[in-house]
Amino acid sequence: MTSRLGVLIEYVCDAHARPDPIGPLVTRYDGAWAYCAGYGASEHRWRRTVPMSRDLLERLSADVDLICAGKRHLDHGLSVPDGHGILTAFGRKWAYCSAALDEPHEWAPVKPIDFRDIDHDRLAGMIEAAR
Repeated sequence: MTSRLGVLIEYVCDAHARPDPIGPLVTRYDGAWAYCAGYGASEHRWRRTVPMSRDLLERLSADVDLICAGKRHLDHGLSVPDGHGILTAFGRKWAYCSAALDEPHEWAPVKPIDFRDIDHDRLAGMIEAAR
């Protein structure tokens, strides 16, 4: 996949999420382009994301700022392992749906949270606390 700005990133490394001063590692993984902000040499945890340009990816905050608040999605997400939902870019923010369903979402702002700290059992409470 390409765009007029170059390749589209389809995997992001969760093991090395904080940017490294050296810069990111952009490499191939499972036939697609992958991005590691922390320039990790090994032990990557690749997570599929919506295809996006590197430019857009680098403008996003490092934390998840929006959670899908749809009741059906939150309920379904309780049976999905933590971190296995859908992470996508919404505007210039990361948005996460615990249900991992490819259908419309109801994004709600929450206190920014590191992707690795997302606990599906606590998402409804996070959304309520932010309201």
